[in-house]
Amino acid sequence: LLISYAFERWDVQRVAICTDARNERSRAAIERLGVAFEGVLRRHRASTHAGDDGRLRDSAMYAVTVDDWPTVRDRLVDLLDR
Repeated sequence: LLISYAFERWDVQRVAICTDARNERSRAAIERLGVAFEGVLRRHRASTHAGDDGRLRDSAMYAVTVDDWPTVRDRLVDLLDR
């Protein structure tokens, strides 16, 4: 819903999504939507993973552009309807 709001109300051109590169479940969920994988930023931000106190994590970066949005929106609606 937030992505929809960004494209349809705020008229943004791009929405970025990032997650800990080790978080396979989040990465799989993002990829199911058809969001483009753009790469991994090494030592990007503080880790929130248990036991990683004070360590920096690598972040998997994804993005949806205004051109991608109709396809991603349709996939999202389809997944929500299931």
